[in-house]
Amino acid sequence: MCGIAGVLRLDGGPSNPEAVHAMLHVMRHRGPDDRDVRSFGPLTLGHLRLSIIAPSPAGRQPMSCDGQRAWVSYNGELYNYLELREEMRARGVRFATETDTEVFLAACLESGTEAFVRFNGMWAAAIWEPHSRHLLLCRDRLGIKPLYYYQDGKHLVFASEVKGVLAWMRHTGMVPTLSVESARTYLGSGLVDGLDETFFEGIRRFPAGNVLHVRDGRVGEFECWWDVEKRATILRQERIDCTPDSLAEELHFLLADAMRLHSRADVPVGVCLSGGLDSSAVAAHAAPCISGLETFTSAFPEGEEWNETSHAAVVNERFGLQGHTCMVDGSTLFETLPKILWHLDEPSLALGVFPQWHVMELASNNVTVVMDGQGGDELFAGYDPYVAVLLYSKLMSGDILGYRETLRGFHRNYGPHRAMALGREVKDLYLARAWESAPENATELLNARLHQELKRTRLPALLRYEDRLSMAFSIESRVPLLDYRLVEFALSLPESLKMGPGWSKYALRLALDGHLPDSIVWRKDKKGFPTPLVEWMKGSMGPRVRELIQSSELLDSIAPDLVKTTLAEWDGASGNEWRLWRLLSLEVWHASYLSRLDRELISVQVVNNGEDT
Repeated sequence: MCGIAGVLRLDGGPSNPEAVHAMLHVMRHRGPDDRDVRSFGPLTLGHLRLSIIAPSPAGRQPMSCDGQRAWVSYNGELYNYLELREEMRARGVRFATETDTEVFLAACLESGTEAFVRFNGMWAAAIWEPHSRHLLLCRDRLGIKPLYYYQDGKHLVFASEVKGVLAWMRHTGMVPTLSVESARTYLGSGLVDGLDETFFEGIRRFPAGNVLHVRDGRVGEFECWWDVEKRATILRQERIDCTPDSLAEELHFLLADAMRLHSRADVPVGVCLSGGLDSSAVAAHAAPCISGLETFTSAFPEGEEWNETSHAAVVNERFGLQGHTCMVDGSTLFETLPKILWHLDEPSLALGVFPQWHVMELASNNVTVVMDGQGGDELFAGYDPYVAVLLYSKLMSGDILGYRETLRGFHRNYGPHRAMALGREVKDLYLARAWESAPENATELLNARLHQELKRTRLPALLRYEDRLSMAFSIESRVPLLDYRLVEFALSLPESLKMGPGWSKYALRLALDGHLPDSIVWRKDKKGFPTPLVEWMKGSMGPRVRELIQSSELLDSIAPDLVKTTLAEWDGASGNEWRLWRLLSLEVWHASYLSRLDRELISVQVVNNGEDT
């Protein structure tokens, strides 16, 4: 895990290394072990290193190979680098280091962008070939590793974080402009990471699973190199005669192998363990691969309603793991939130980033790499609203028997009140004509919804939190459930296996049955990382939140009606806490983010002048 930055002069003029130094400075938490900047005429490449694989000076980046034919600045991990290196050695390729970075670059030089389909990992990278003045930018299949860019007539600027691009803007005298449209979209829907535009005009997200070529100053078009829908269709046809039991067996094999690969590191590795099914699966399968495995869990003093520590304790005891727990104090929210938002670069969908921050801080005291269960809910349909989507899908496809059986199953497992609520949610989907918003040729609305949330809505946000909150403490976070083989397999499953006879994540539960305690596999009380915001609002936090929102010039200018409605509905004990959180998050971010950026840039100027900071 590292940080990358670069500036390419499209007009062929000399680039400015000082600007790239400033970009690296504001992202220095991403790579405390080493940094370097190299200039190649019109391009300057920078790199921050967090040493995970082969932590020796030989791994310094930007790195060259093949007689300096090409250079790479690379952020990520290539989990199958050992296998790829042996394959290339057998073909006569020679390696000077033991790093996965060199394998990544050598494979790209050997096979071009076709190498990406052989990679099992997470990455964002820039490859420069000086002789042909060819720059290649690329990002992993799901966008686990971040990349942002800005382009005008003379420059292409890119960095691992938005603040890196902003540092270049400030350094060149530009004034960043808030994207009001992005802010309004966020307040209305919570959507941030699914947008092409960031919260700053002109700074955009590099699309996941894409590559971009710049040849002699001419910027090409984005090219998508991973078609997950096509892969899922092929796999579904291959497995059309498989039974649920055989599919569960294959899924368990893929889980175990993904954990084997993701456990590779030359530094200590731990697991963020919430006590839910996904993180428990990661901990269970990582235990045989990592001696003395440690886990990290958060809890709230407000009571068991908000905690899953008892379930985490069951997993720790079953597999002999050393568990650590941190207690999250709501009174520190206002002190911590500006720090969280600085690292996130943009506001968050929900308050779950607050306990996640504390878990990463706890883990950083013990390990350099953590793994967790991100992606399981999006792949295998783990959230409650998915049930209504499945019911609606069956209703619209004419599967009335399946509709009734599914509803009875959830009535049996979750009780009559939940079943009645499902009926109302199905009606809402019908009135909203949800089928019309499904992709063309979609036959299963739940699978279409999961595809959308995986690529566009929910998962991109969770991956931003995962990356930024771990890197805030200079640790690497890995998400083995998003091994591309698991993703393709999960999306090839029929929706009836995702939501089985009254169970969410049915296929995953079948795969883990017998490998995890029954109290984990067949839990019915999924909590989904809740936070006691309502409880906190009953105390001294309530008036302070209300005052911040009411006095906000930004909120008053872009969403005055939303502010009035939200505060009118909120009485400190009930209301739409999601909407309240968005207003609070946006206001705190706007009040603190750019001011800290300016302070950071002042400090880098002092450093460059050789003075004591």
